[in-house]
Amino acid sequence: MCGPSCDTRIRDFQTAHHDDTGKSMPVSERFYLADAVFVAGLEGDEDLLVQLLAAVRNPVFLPFLGRRSCPPSRNIDLGLHPGAELAATLAAHEWQASDWYRERRRKDESVDLTVLLEAGPDDGAEGPGDAVRDQPISFDPRHRRYGLRGVVARTVTVPNPRADRRNNRVALPSHDAVGHLTLLDRDGA
Repeated sequence: MCGPSCDTRIRDFQTAHHDDTGKSMPVSERFYLADAVFVAGLEGDEDLLVQLLAAVRNPVFLPFLGRRSCPPSRNIDLGLHPGAELAATLAAHEWQASDWYRERRRKDESVDLTVLLEAGPDDGAEGPGDAVRDQPISFDPRHRRYGLRGVVARTVTVPNPRADRRNNRVALPSHDAVGHLTLLDRDGA
């Protein structure tokens, strides 16, 4: 689940050498999001989910987000929700943005977030979704390959726990401080 971010993009240039020939590969330009927060959820066999949760709670290696230089800044375990549908669980989950960003959006009672879900057989009514080439086929460093999978986007609205509720107070009844007085005309009558 992702939502409005601070849009801090970091630009990075990477170089690589071909393993067989040693020749330099072209410089590639990459962009990364700084201070962005994403929530990932899994749905499936409960026994497998319990094993995965145990592995997340007791990792063999330091977890990282995309690059080894990007370890998570806070707990990545948001719990197990047995029997719950993934999309509904994500929609019901608290907004995970950092406190400083929630405060920046304090004028917003709620926030629209985009939920990306793997397209299933029931998603045909809304179209096939987008084809994304990120399904690993081979992890061989000499020839990594990725296959296509369908992804559908949904929008969920979640409350902002740091919203400034003072702007939404119940309106006070009108008060006329002099309404009980009798008006006099210029002649004093």
